[in-house]
Amino acid sequence: MLLLAGLLSILIRPGSAQQFQNEEERQLYQQYYNAVQAKDEAKACTLSQEFLAKYPQSQYAKYVRRTFDKCGFDQFQTALNNYYKAPDAAKLEALLAAGEKVLKDQPDQLYITTQMAIAVSRSAISGSYKDLEKARAMAEKTLARLESTTPPEGWQPEQYNALREAALVQLNQFLGWAALRQENTDPQQVLTYLNRAIEIKGKDGTGWKDPNNYWLRAGAYTKQYEKLKAQYDALSDTEKTGEAGRALLAQVDALVDKLIGDYARVVAFATQPQTQPLQQAAREQLEQFWKYKHNGKTEGLAEYIRTVQTDPNAPPPAAERKG
Repeated sequence: MLLLAGLLSILIRPGSAQQFQNEEERQLYQQYYNAVQAKDEAKACTLSQEFLAKYPQSQYAKYVRRTFDKCGFDQFQTALNNYYKAPDAAKLEALLAAGEKVLKDQPDQLYITTQMAIAVSRSAISGSYKDLEKARAMAEKTLARLESTTPPEGWQPEQYNALREAALVQLNQFLGWAALRQENTDPQQVLTYLNRAIEIKGKDGTGWKDPNNYWLRAGAYTKQYEKLKAQYDALSDTEKTGEAGRALLAQVDALVDKLIGDYARVVAFATQPQTQPLQQAAREQLEQFWKYKHNGKTEGLAEYIRTVQTDPNAPPPAAERKG
């Protein structure tokens, strides 16, 4: 970290004793000043916190606060790096504590609030963070703050765009996942969130080539499929062969095409060792629906998967189900 190197240029040498409220303030600032000069980061951070707690109105407070703010940010960044090395509940708790410490004085610190929301959403999906309502609230508030494509004051475009992209991908995926878990799932709400995540074409494949997005979206389509199937099964034999039955089957077939597309995308993109179970589960569903549309055969399926690998938006080939 380059904390102290950057502070030396803005550090103000202690003035005369008359410039302090009392001798204790002068000595405390002198200790802080010496710590910065000696590049003792830990001591400078501790003393900056102590000085501001005791003498927030000091004429030197604005200089000390620069150290305090930078210490808080660096401590948060360290906690963030530790969390991503091996995420667990304890590291998330440390991350949130470090973030809250900064937010007490900088409640609108966009980088920190966004990274906290992303980390919480990841931990919620993994099961190590249990307060889903709080996680949802953090995600929605963060996305609202990131609606604009124009960087806020003080942000470089590339830095803001990178943070915004990461949040749009992760937080929309989380909100889609959370909506799918609700007792009375609204499939359309799930699709809205997941489609927003998929719209992001990250250079590393995030968003549009993330198999988790397609697996979750297939879950929303399955909810719709099951509802239509239940309506069809409730028809009499005469109704099934009539206009009502044909209309429902047309809707079912359209949903099957969507399920084929998304399960094929999961198979195409779940190629890492940790995603092999997901790929296998998707392949089983894919083959089942493919056979449904192709009269019990799998011809053309492998070719379609290869097509999806290069063009994720490629629709399934046309097929007319018989029977």
